[in-house]
Amino acid sequence: MFSLLAFAEQEQATYIVGVQNFEEYLPYSQYKDGKYVGFNREILDLFADIYSLKFVYQAFPIKRRNRLFLSGNFDLQYPDNAYWSTDLKSNKAIKYSDPVVHYIDGAMVHPEKFGKGVKHLNTLAIVAGFTPAAYNQLVREKKLKILEVF
Repeated sequence: MFSLLAFAEQEQATYIVGVQNFEEYLPYSQYKDGKYVGFNREILDLFADIYSLKFVYQAFPIKRRNRLFLSGNFDLQYPDNAYWSTDLKSNKAIKYSDPVVHYIDGAMVHPEKFGKGVKHLNTLAIVAGFTPAAYNQLVREKKLKILEVF
């Protein structure tokens, strides 16, 4: 596992952080009118303050952010997960920090399908760039279609 402490031990004091440009993803983040705010920003700023670092935030749509990060256009991206956008990251040496938060994934369904299980789903809409890891097997078996929305 990678720790952000590795950044604190280097001589460089300013790092460019690629972030999501979601206009409304509170409480985690919000990018609106050129301003990046929310929990993600606060936790990174706190870390930077403790270790006398400076983070400069650049916000992008998630797929573009991933491509730019993998091309070396910024130093780190947040948030990220080894299970997200695996097709883009294959054969790349990416180091991840320990989890910052824990969460439960879920899907909203029409009331008549509630409790019937995933075998009753035909299509799952996801935010573009997200990877619905819990559903990967069904997608591979062509039992579930993914609809990416922006």
